[in-house]
Amino acid sequence: MYTDGGTEAQNESSELYGEDRLLKVLNKAKDQSVENILRLVRKDIYKFVDNAEQFDDITMLCFEVLKQKTR
Repeated sequence: MYTDGGTEAQNESSELYGEDRLLKVLNKAKDQSVENILRLVRKDIYKFVDNAEQFDDITMLCFEVLKQKTR
């Protein structure tokens, strides 16, 4: 889950980070821990934004679904 501040983060050319970039990072990180997934997404957004000033918050929440053992 994420707020629009992530996908609407802009670089110095006013380009949006966008859902396509987000999905690309998430697909690369799909086998990582939830902590690493969030870390990788944040790093990619900040790399994209570079020195552009941000006007919105970037909030992310990642869930891990644990399977219950069957007997």
